[in-house]
Amino acid sequence: DQTFNSNSSFGCFHINIASLSKYHKELNSLLNILKYKFKVIGISETRLTLENESASNIELDEYYFVETKTLTLAGGTGLYIHKSVMNATKIRHDLCFQMESAFETTFIEISNTNPQSMIIGCLYKHANFPTEKFMTDCLLTILSKIDREKKTVVLMGDFNINLLNYETSYSTSQFYDSMTSLNFQPLILQPSRVT
Repeated sequence: DQTFNSNSSFGCFHINIASLSKYHKELNSLLNILKYKFKVIGISETRLTLENESASNIELDEYYFVETKTLTLAGGTGLYIHKSVMNATKIRHDLCFQMESAFETTFIEISNTNPQSMIIGCLYKHANFPTEKFMTDCLLTILSKIDREKKTVVLMGDFNINLLNYETSYSTSQFYDSMTSLNFQPLILQPSRVT
């Protein structure tokens, strides 16, 4: 479909890949099928650790990769940044966090986007880490800092929070209410995993 033009639009894409080294070839195939050059591609659960720091075959043509490694066997976040916006991009180290068996975040800021700079982040909350702790130890700190900057923000990631439990889980309703109070709305409205 030729409806969207990569040069005149700003598109972001996210995927939980469950091992970037293992599924890199499939990611590349998917992006080729989509035929759209996303400006930023968010990857959660990269499973890139300090031990496998020299993980091979994770490059994408025309993209630069920044990441926050995981301290466990699962987790990790990264962002592929398209070469067309690379010169206007800086890594936001002040928003990049990690806590073992808890969460990882990777953030960048792209200047000169219309009408203002844009902050883009990829977050991963480990499935067994309590949502309440994720909110207090990570998310609310990041969101309050970003809110003061008055910039356009895109959050991508895998929060491992079942929004269908909004009415029965205090932590779920706290997460959703906190996000919507800052004008963030989920784009995925159907369960993405059924067990």
